[in-house]
Amino acid sequence: PDRERATLAFLHRLRALCRRTDAACFVTAPTRGWRGGFVRRAEHVCDIVLEVTAFDDAGPDAATEFAGYTGTVTLRRQHHVNSLAPPLPAALTYLFKRDRRRITMEPLHLPPEDN
Repeated sequence: PDRERATLAFLHRLRALCRRTDAACFVTAPTRGWRGGFVRRAEHVCDIVLEVTAFDDAGPDAATEFAGYTGTVTLRRQHHVNSLAPPLPAALTYLFKRDRRRITMEPLHLPPEDN
């Protein structure tokens, strides 16, 4: 609990510092070592929350339609200062694949299901 409280206080101070200046900050953290309640509170401190999931973690159950892709990026929280609701992007989930020298991101389009 003390570690979680200190981490949240740090994120609050970092957010205030970035708001006062023309700075941007990108923080990455694996969520496996934290409690679920703490992760949700930390997401509320952040302006934008992206969830990155690799298909390698899914094992052999991964869909064959996405064989050429590395994983997904899901927009879980979007920045909305001075507005009631954030503007909605074209898609909330994107597929990404890593080539030799670049990363390509495409909106996720699921094929229609056969009955």
